[in-house]
Amino acid sequence: MTREATRGELKKRSRKVRKDSFKSGPAEMVRRKSEEKYRQLFNAASDAIMVFDAKSQQILDANEACLKLYGYTRKEFLNLTHTQITAESDKSEKAIKQVIEGKITKIPLRYHKKKDGTKFPIEVSAGKMKLGNQTALFGSVRDISERKQKEKKLKESETKFRLLAESTPAIITIAREDEILFANPAWEKITGFSKEETSKMKFPDVVHPDMLEMVRERGSARLRGKKVPSRYELKILTKNRQVRWLDLSVVKFNYMGKPALFSSAFDITARKRLENKIKKEKDEREQRVRQALKESEAKYLQLFNTVPAAIMLYDAETKELIDGNDAAFDLYGYSRKEFL
Repeated sequence: MTREATRGELKKRSRKVRKDSFKSGPAEMVRRKSEEKYRQLFNAASDAIMVFDAKSQQILDANEACLKLYGYTRKEFLNLTHTQITAESDKSEKAIKQVIEGKITKIPLRYHKKKDGTKFPIEVSAGKMKLGNQTALFGSVRDISERKQKEKKLKESETKFRLLAESTPAIITIAREDEILFANPAWEKITGFSKEETSKMKFPDVVHPDMLEMVRERGSARLRGKKVPSRYELKILTKNRQVRWLDLSVVKFNYMGKPALFSSAFDITARKRLENKIKKEKDEREQRVRQALKESEAKYLQLFNTVPAAIMLYDAETKELIDGNDAAFDLYGYSRKEFL
């Protein structure tokens, strides 16, 4: 037969229950709220996040972004191991070991597999943590397919540019603040400066002194966004100090994140020499004509003044006297100044 609890004992038990509730109740609430907040943040993350056992590689948890990225339901994904989603088993095993040892936290490139078998590139930020007595690894996975595609296109574009630059007879250069960042083989062929020599030069080093100030002013203005001629003829000096002429075109563009000048130029030295030759011949012809006219005029004046008959020249419209010979002046008794 059990003894009924006295009123005092009941009060003690009541106080103990309230005390235990005070100790465990709030702590439990805090823990649950913390877990709920973690779960909300975990699932709201835009990057795919997964947690798996360090030893067995069994996947323990994954957020919604991770499930969407790999194409699995939560139940399907939690039945997988990390080995089943990697497309590079050996590299992944090595990386996991390094993460466990604390040697790396960033994996810049790995290839994983989706549920449909599609392989795709990822970037991973990884670390380890304790889940009770269990060591787990977590990874924040970012799909970098778009970035890799852009890098591929950029590389293809750079390859095409290099093939064009190396095969064209035109000089192609990229310069910033007079520093030559790139020069193609045509530059070496026309200027005589090797690739190594060019890397230590400034662009004005090849510009003829007659045009140096103009080139610097235009280059500076172009980088400041001012409108200047984008095409003009440029006189340069080669390595052996020969004068050559270029038909130069210059545009401003962004190169490696900073403004630079892209230039293409054709050697027009032969054309300029021909133009100069034609001009010289023309000038010489004109000089001969002027000399012939001068000589003809002198002969005319000599004949005009030696004729014994008086000759006078009048303007047909105004009837104004223009000239007369010595015989005319003598006939009328005037000096040339008075007569005219």
